Amino acid sequence: MTKRLFLGILAVAVAAASAGTGAQEAAQAALGAVDSQVAAADFKTLADVFPSESYSNANFQSGGTGMRNQRRGAIMINGVVPGGVAPVLKANLYWAIITSSATLTTAQIRININRQWPATTAKPASLTLNGSLVGQAPQPCWAGSVISVLKADVTPVVTGNGLYRIQVFAGGSYAGGDPWNSPVVLPLQEGASLVVIYPQSGAITSVFDRGLTTMFSGALTYTLRLPFSTGAVKIDLAGADGQYGSSRSPGLATETTTINGVHVGNTSAWHDGLWNGKSGLPLPQLWDNDGRRVGLPAVTSALDITHTAAGDCLVPVVNTVSNAAI
Repeated sequence: MTKRLFLGILAVAVAAASAGTGAQEAAQAALGAVDSQVAAADFKTLADVFPSESYSNANFQSGGTGMRNQRRGAIMINGVVPGGVAPVLKANLYWAIITSSATLTTAQIRININRQWPATTAKPASLTLNGSLVGQAPQPCWAGSVISVLKADVTPVVTGNGLYRIQVFAGGSYAGGDPWNSPVVLPLQEGASLVVIYPQSGAITSVFDRGLTTMFSGALTYTLRLPFSTGAVKIDLAGADGQYGSSRSPGLATETTTINGVHVGNTSAWHDGLWNGKSGLPLPQLWDNDGRRVGLPAVTSALDITHTAAGDCLVPVVNTVSNAAI
């Protein structure tokens, strides 16, 4: 073999290897997202969404945690009746899991919540139970086939403000790897959110979960039908699979949200989107539990919400709304 021929073969081999690496990097970067052409064609409108639960003389607080490649997460609750322990009216735990089948196993719907603080004998500290299915949708651009949103009543252990540890039993990876730079092992945990509802005179709180579960990468529009009229709302939105880009690299933090035409995400006074995986920053991302108090253009009993994903594959989990001031 001549030297020139050898160098030519070597150059081809290097180019092929580089192309293969580039293809792998492109595929890896695409996890959790789609290209702009797919996103541009993905516009969804849901049927009107009505409350699954409503409470008079009640306010709420919520918190969340990202749980991809983890068995446990922690949720901090703040803002419930000053002083810590409060007479909780209801506490709902939500979580989402990506699987290869729409038929979930017992392990996949099982969860534990353990109150780490405050220490009190008024309620038990730990509860293990099975969640009920809120909804299912195509998985948000990872692996498998289905994302399932689950819900459990965890009122028996929730005392209000505090730290709550969440543990899942489904399997998958618990190694804590960067979701974009480690093996994708089904099932995939997304995250968890805790919504705590407590007494407050004159306020009304409504929980919207059923009818929200859908996967979108372009735009999603829906209307929340409130059981009250108001000129301003306190709203917390939990959702699965939000991300800044690929791992720590930017590229997808351009999602926007409007409520009755008022911008409440990017391009708003808050200067940040509701879908950037902030409950799991800097890693694993992929879960959001964010909130706003929004002044509306007019008194209304309907919230018209539009999310634009800009290529990020997203799934709403629960919206909680109140007319409370804080």
